[in-house]
Amino acid sequence: MSLLPPTSTFAEQVEVLFAVVRGRGLALGALDRELLGLWSQEGIPLKVVARGLLRAAERARWNGPAGAAPRSLRACRPEVDAEIEAWKLRSIGAGQTGEDDGV
Repeated sequence: MSLLPPTSTFAEQVEVLFAVVRGRGLALGALDRELLGLWSQEGIPLKVVARGLLRAAERARWNGPAGAAPRSLRACRPEVDAEIEAWKLRSIGAGQTGEDDGV
């Protein structure tokens, strides 16, 4: 259950999720906001972005020093992009076979 109101925007939801993934707050910079706007315009579901952010956090914690976390949304982009591609492939396949999109 989210503490955000049901009227919260995609950007607000991603910002809160990113703060949780990082373990601390962060004001997003202009380049991160631009990337966030791109995901929003493309209609990428929050669950897909969330999976990418979590994978990026796992990578940072596995490869970095103790307590490491992604420093920006741009640092998470490879994992988020991989999740977006997987989602698109599932969506295309679901339309052809009558299955759901797997989100």
